[in-house]
Amino acid sequence: MALSKIDVSKMITGVTPLTNGGTGGTSIPATNLASAVTGTLPVANGGTAITSGFVNGSGTGNEIDSFSYNATTATTGATLTTNWIRTTGYFNKEGTGMSVNNSTGVFTFPSTGFYQVTYKCVFTSQNATSYVQNSIILNGGSVTSMEHIETLSNNQYQTYGEALYKVDDTSADTIKFGTNFGGNSNTVIGATADPYTGVTFLKLRAI
Repeated sequence: MALSKIDVSKMITGVTPLTNGGTGGTSIPATNLASAVTGTLPVANGGTAITSGFVNGSGTGNEIDSFSYNATTATTGATLTTNWIRTTGYFNKEGTGMSVNNSTGVFTFPSTGFYQVTYKCVFTSQNATSYVQNSIILNGGSVTSMEHIETLSNNQYQTYGEALYKVDDTSADTIKFGTNFGGNSNTVIGATADPYTGVTFLKLRAI
């Protein structure tokens, strides 16, 4: 005996139980996600696993920038100006990027937030120097100093330092970088693609 084809859309009515592959109901009600869903959705299910404190797009790494001091300059100590350029070769900025006024050496930030700033200064001592201090200068006055070192004549040295900076106002909160060679003339070494002397900026989080 041949089996007849069954038109499911016309011949089956009522409710198909869950055990038979149905829904257990005649319709599936819509869920209002704004009011009917509560609790925390796990990360494994596409959620954040947190109930508050998540700011989309404002996390680590959405602002990263690097600048090189691209000229070799003899100085007894001063704010580094004129020769700042964005690092090329191995690095491209992420986000909007920093801005610099090369007439003053002042950098401004693209957005408010908490930033990690690093400064590396490579120099050749032309004379023995008992006092070397290279500094990150915040808002034109507050100074975060790097290593205090003594140098011998005709040797190359490197100092490195970092600062954590809360930027509340992108117009008022600025930063610049200086050298202090204790009155003796030394030579700051600069380059473009491979930054001997340079600075980096990393936004850690929004305010």
